[in-house]
Amino acid sequence: MDADKKIETFNRLLFILNAAFPHQPDGQPLVGAWKPCEELSSQVVALLDTFAWYGDELGCPILLGEVVSRCAWYFMEKGQYRFALDCSQKALKICDKALRTGVHPGYSAWFVRDLLSYLYNVQASAEFEMGSPDSSLALHVKIRDIRKANKRLGNPDDETWIAAANGNIAVSLMAENRANEAFCILTDLLERDDLASNRDFYYLNNTSLCLRLLGRFDEALQFCERATAAARELHGDESIAMAL
Repeated sequence: MDADKKIETFNRLLFILNAAFPHQPDGQPLVGAWKPCEELSSQVVALLDTFAWYGDELGCPILLGEVVSRCAWYFMEKGQYRFALDCSQKALKICDKALRTGVHPGYSAWFVRDLLSYLYNVQASAEFEMGSPDSSLALHVKIRDIRKANKRLGNPDDETWIAAANGNIAVSLMAENRANEAFCILTDLLERDDLASNRDFYYLNNTSLCLRLLGRFDEALQFCERATAAARELHGDESIAMAL
């Protein structure tokens, strides 16, 4: 197969996979779409392997990195942490090369850096679940720094994602028995005016956990009750949030 045909075939398969593989609006979990994720994940991995074989000819396909970020998160949710780490690492190399060479046609440098933060988030979450809180903490700090450097002036969404990174830093700090530092971060997050959204349940719940680590059980119960009320209002009684 000549080079032009090879690129055309690869891109066509990539576009089809991107359309078919479940998306994550606002970073929501994929648990409700595990069946199609399972059916398509092997195709994503195969396309990633194909890229590794023909890498120089195929350039820096940022769309592949985007699809892989969702597939790697699916592996993370399923507890297949090594797959999640391997896939996300390969996608990170694509994005790093694109930024280094300035070759990312159809995508802004801002988008590529934003995608980097998502891919590192997969790695941080997998490391945390594998019992490496020190590694996950360093990665969550890296994610926050990327998002801060990539922040657009006056964009509230960027501020929200920076806050989410800080929330993840707090969770990693709790895992390292640094609950006092985590509590300071969580308190700041709960005082923000822009977090009256689906995310505030998680901050309330994590604050309750943090207070339990600090031995402040009465306050922990109050935050647990607030988290329960927020989860019920935002997601319903049968939601994942209520189970948490």
